Amino acid sequence: RQLAPHVLRTRVFRIGARQCREVGALTRLPGQRSGFFFRLLLRGGIGVRVSVEENQVRVISVMHYTPAERMGLKGDDLLVQIDGETTHGMTLQIHRGRREREAQQQVVESLRGSVDSKVDVTVKRTDRADPFVVSITRAHVVPETVNYRREGDVGYFRIYSFNAETAVSLKRAVADAEQEI
Repeated sequence: RQLAPHVLRTRVFRIGARQCREVGALTRLPGQRSGFFFRLLLRGGIGVRVSVEENQVRVISVMHYTPAERMGLKGDDLLVQIDGETTHGMTLQIHRGRREREAQQQVVESLRGSVDSKVDVTVKRTDRADPFVVSITRAHVVPETVNYRREGDVGYFRIYSFNAETAVSLKRAVADAEQEI
């Protein structure tokens, strides 16, 4: 049975302290005599695909209907800092023997966090002289599986993979195409 994100986010489990450490629960709530209630906080993200290249973290694409899109991030933006930590140090690890994929994973992990928590991202954009800071509230992000582009009067739809949201995403992309064309 699939639960809505808001239900998952507030679900409270009654388990012991040892089990709580094993599953990584972050919040302890007072419970009854025989233990504590622990809330399991979901991991959230901002909805971007990033690439680590030439000592820079570049946004490859911004997923639709995500916190990153709502806050105005764009493809080709450079992420200079994440929560005050420079990304240059993360990308330098490529040259110290770490592979690019591992450095990219470190960047992704720093963008992820508890649902409804904030992450401050310093962005450098080609059309602006100075970097600017964007505060983004993390959310449950379902990876985008459908992509749409238009060429003239023809719409092209690409399905990358299938998940529970693919049908809804395809319907939304078709509706967008109908409005555009």
